[in-house]
Amino acid sequence: MNRMVFGRVPNVDRVDFTLPPDSVVNERFFKDLRGRSASPCPQVLLGTAGWSDREFLGRLYPRGTRARDFLHCYSRAFPTNELNSSYFGYDAMRFAAWTAMVPEDFLFCPKLPARISHERKFVDAAREMDPFVEALQSFGKHLGRAWTILPPDFGPHRADVLTAFLERYAPHLPLGIELRHQRWFSDSRALSSLFEVFEALEVTPMLTDVAGRRDVLHMRLCTHDTMIRFVGNSGHASDAKRLDDWTERIGSWIEHGLERVYFFLHQERNHETIELAQHMLPRLGKRTGIPLPPLSLPAAEERSMRQSELF
Repeated sequence: MNRMVFGRVPNVDRVDFTLPPDSVVNERFFKDLRGRSASPCPQVLLGTAGWSDREFLGRLYPRGTRARDFLHCYSRAFPTNELNSSYFGYDAMRFAAWTAMVPEDFLFCPKLPARISHERKFVDAAREMDPFVEALQSFGKHLGRAWTILPPDFGPHRADVLTAFLERYAPHLPLGIELRHQRWFSDSRALSSLFEVFEALEVTPMLTDVAGRRDVLHMRLCTHDTMIRFVGNSGHASDAKRLDDWTERIGSWIEHGLERVYFFLHQERNHETIELAQHMLPRLGKRTGIPLPPLSLPAAEERSMRQSELF
C-alpha cells in the first residue's frame, strides 16, 4: 500500500486550497527558458504512487489479472509512476524486467533509497548512491526523474551537505527534491540560495499539494520540467476544484515554455486516484492542446460508471 500521511488533517472543510501565485523569480526563469532550444512537444504525465495495489482490480485492471501483469495494465493507462518502492530496496534485474513490460514512452521516477536520504542524510553516501545510480541504468530510456524527500529535521543548517551531494550526482542523474522542514519556508534567504543551486544543477524542486502544509507550495520552477504530488481528500468537494486550478496553472506554465510536467495523484484509497485522473485528463488536454487519451478501463467498470451517472 502507498499512503501519503504527510500533511493530512482530520477535517479539510476550512482549509484554503487556493494555489499560491507563482514565485516572483519564475518570470525571469521563463525568459531564460525561452532562450534555450525548447521542446516542440511539451508533455504532461499523470501517474500514481504505485501499481501493485489490488484495489485497482476491476477498476483499472480487469478482474482476474495476475499480480505479475499489474504493471503491464497500469502502463497502458498511465504514462509514468512515482516509484516509491525503491525507497525500501531495489534490484537492477527487476528494473530491467519492468522496462520490458511498459510502452516505449513510459517513464519511471524512482525514489532514492532510505539509506541515502534518511539514514545517512546524504553524508558519505557514495557507498549506497553509486550502486543505486548504476542500477538505474537498467531503466534505459524509461528513466524519468529520480527524487527524494528531505528528512523532517533536514533544514537550512544542512544546506552545505545537500549542495555537496547534488554537485556530485545531479550532473549525471536527473533529480527532484521535496523540502519539508518548516525553516526552509520561513527563511526566504536560505530558500532562495538553495533554489539558485537547484537551477544551476538542473534539480527540480518538487511541489506537494496537501491540506496540512500549504507552505510547501513554493511555486518555484528551476528546470525545464516540474514534479507535482497532489494529495486528494477522498472525494471531498475541494478535490475537483483543486485539479481545475492545477489545470489552469499547468496550462500557463506550458505556454511559457515548460517542457514536461509530472503530476502524481494520491488518495487515502488508491483506486480513488482513477476518478481524479478521469476528471483532470480531458480538461488538461483541452487547456494545453496536448493529446491526452482517456484512461483505458475494464469494460465492466466502464458500464458500471456509465450506469451510476444516470442516478
